[in-house]
Amino acid sequence: MKNIYLIIFSLFFISFVFCSENEKYIFIRGSLSEGNEYKYKIEDKISFNVPGIGYIQYGSFFNSAIKVLSKEGAFHKLQATLTDMKTDNKIGNMEVMNYYWLGMNDIPCYLYIDSDGWIDHIEPSKKEHGYLKDGFEQAYINSRKPNYFDPFGMIQHNITPKAVGESWITTFDSVKILINLGSPVSYASGKNTYTLNKVKVKRGRKIAYISSVQELNIDNRIMVDIAGVEKYIVGKSKGIINIKIQWDIEAGVFLYERVVGTSDGDFEMDGEHFTTRFDSRNILRRVE
Repeated sequence: MKNIYLIIFSLFFISFVFCSENEKYIFIRGSLSEGNEYKYKIEDKISFNVPGIGYIQYGSFFNSAIKVLSKEGAFHKLQATLTDMKTDNKIGNMEVMNYYWLGMNDIPCYLYIDSDGWIDHIEPSKKEHGYLKDGFEQAYINSRKPNYFDPFGMIQHNITPKAVGESWITTFDSVKILINLGSPVSYASGKNTYTLNKVKVKRGRKIAYISSVQELNIDNRIMVDIAGVEKYIVGKSKGIINIKIQWDIEAGVFLYERVVGTSDGDFEMDGEHFTTRFDSRNILRRVE
């Protein structure tokens, strides 16, 4: 009899932990209601090689806190603060300091989100910190920059709710990104193929496990500062980016995201042409 109760309990537990495969879900951002707060720990790194310069790496590690403020005109206004900021930047054999990065630590800025969910513009919270604006833009308008309403493109692309095992495709074009501090705007385009791998219940919350394969094309504009001498690199690259996500369905927030990939391209610097590969890695973890 004890074994029978154990089997019944086990079956109940399995049905509780793993959600029905027939259930369908749509993944959109939770409410941007005034007062809501989101905190994350983020690691971000990109590296590549350039002839005559060598290995170049831009790495950053920080905590990000986002607080939703009241709307301002047509924009949703968010207060964003970076703390515990560290860098791991290298050009050749030299370690490179990011003085903007040091100055931005624990200094808030405002993100103005347009009606489509994208960052329209960024402003330091105080005029005295206006000199940090370029640094804030590079921190938030980068290759990972999310859509604050529709992070999986389901609304924009009229995607119907998905069951476990189903996939959907979204595309993007002419998305502005800043590859490193001091660089002009680059433009990204491509395609995401998302797959809902499973849904589990953890601590009473439904968590979606989603993977994505991104086909990424970038029209690159990169400025590299070598001991005060600026080198301008331009070129086009193509690559494959692999993404793993844990998403809190009811709260509508990222719990975890890991982005790893490579892109190859043809580039030009000082009239010379060369090929190189970009290696990128980004990890985001929500902090409760």
